[in-house]
Amino acid sequence: MLVGGPLVGLYGKRFFPWVMAGLVFFITSCVLLIIFAVMGWMDSTVGLIICCCLAIALGLLAGWFVKRIIWLCIALLGFFGGFFLGLLVFSMILALVGYGPAWAMMVTGVAFAILGFFLARKYAKAIVLTATSLLGSYGFMRGVSYFMGGYPSEAEIYADLANG
Repeated sequence: MLVGGPLVGLYGKRFFPWVMAGLVFFITSCVLLIIFAVMGWMDSTVGLIICCCLAIALGLLAGWFVKRIIWLCIALLGFFGGFFLGLLVFSMILALVGYGPAWAMMVTGVAFAILGFFLARKYAKAIVLTATSLLGSYGFMRGVSYFMGGYPSEAEIYADLANG
């Protein structure tokens, strides 16, 4: 996050297809590794090696596919950028009001994600510029907060809201 955030934020527009392919590769590989671990397929050394190779191969395939279909990259960027913008808006509302239900956090995030998806289709260049800078700065901030602490993750905020 400390390295990738500034790279996406500063050079995201120039290297947009590569940045999106890299993000899709990373997310796909991580999700697959989590699924493989939950299924218990990574308990042995051979299983670990096979699952890692499979996750990397499928991540590369997904990244290549997304890089080839640029409109999908822009739509995904608008979707994820909108989702995180929705969480930011909810956090500001939460800071002002002091209380908010957990479902409102998810509804705000999903509503902004859908809005970002459709706006990305209409205003592609502006969305690429804005969303890569926002996602890059958000990623860097997340990396800094991991080491310095003090800023809760979305999972912690959601858990606190769900538990009252």
